Amino acid sequence: MALHSWFTKTLHGLLLLSVAHQLLLVSWVERPRGASAGNVFYTWHETVGVTTLGIVTAFWLWALVRRSETSAGALFPWLSAPRRQALWQDVRTHVDELRRFRLKHAEESALASATHGLGLLVVSAMAATGALMALGGVPGGPVLQIHKLLANLMWVYVIAHGCVALLHQLQGHHVLQRMFGPRPG
Repeated sequence: MALHSWFTKTLHGLLLLSVAHQLLLVSWVERPRGASAGNVFYTWHETVGVTTLGIVTAFWLWALVRRSETSAGALFPWLSAPRRQALWQDVRTHVDELRRFRLKHAEESALASATHGLGLLVVSAMAATGALMALGGVPGGPVLQIHKLLANLMWVYVIAHGCVALLHQLQGHHVLQRMFGPRPG
């Protein structure tokens, strides 16, 4: 069983809460218009967004220095021929399993790691564009449009990631316990 450290679990949980908060809160956000300030939800969205940038930055730093968990190279296999080959082989294996109406179970699969890496990239870009507008005084315009596009990608990622985790859980793979449960002594 691949085990995650308490720090990884904490960062993952904080990212989950902050991203879910941001995606759900945005419906009530009213941006500043002319001389009128944004509403309280706008202020809260900015505050939690900048906090999310801090969390995702900590996640990046942790991914670079941790030793006994998923490596940064596994999260981003695109620049390594052997890692790309392992990823495509894993994709083929997953497709074969899905044809049999099963989910491949592996403690650490190349596809799962690469998918987590893509999620980390999307949430990083989303937090960075939001912080650029909030802290950098950059007006909406193209940056806001990119931020909104990334938010849509994040919705897709969160829903797909959650559904796959639940499917694995239902198949008895205990992914939720590994990510959120206590680490065995």
